[in-house]
Amino acid sequence: AIVCSGCKRETLLFEPPLLRCSGCDRKVRSGSSYYAEPRAGVRICTACFDALRTADERPAMLPDEVELRCGSLERRVWEAKEEVEQDHYVQCDRCQRWYHYICAAFPDPAQLPPEWGLDSQTLCCSACVASADPARAAQLLRQPGSSLLRALQRR
Repeated sequence: AIVCSGCKRETLLFEPPLLRCSGCDRKVRSGSSYYAEPRAGVRICTACFDALRTADERPAMLPDEVELRCGSLERRVWEAKEEVEQDHYVQCDRCQRWYHYICAAFPDPAQLPPEWGLDSQTLCCSACVASADPARAAQLLRQPGSSLLRALQRR
């Protein structure tokens, strides 16, 4: 098993994802019902569904081009715990140590568009930058992919 050299943990769980109502922007709690129109990508809370069903009242924040009918909505239960993801790893190109993307302040290429070319960029971890002589450290920070590390160090 790989252990992150930054946080010293094997897995780093992300916060459970939030589900917000497309109609009123309220948070839908884990274990609560909501209604979805999968083709339109719309998810509304029970309050917005009830207003639509009883008064034919359109949810306020819903885009005008989206047509909703109660019969087209599927009742679902939001289970945020089932959708918790964990961070993946990136390896320092200098010392070969492994870090969670978040611990290295390096973006996960799977989460961003391919045209950004992140999978071809290199990482030099903060420990390697700190241990290098000043001229070498400046050279390491100029490598592609080190801009996030510089931003983190300025904090």
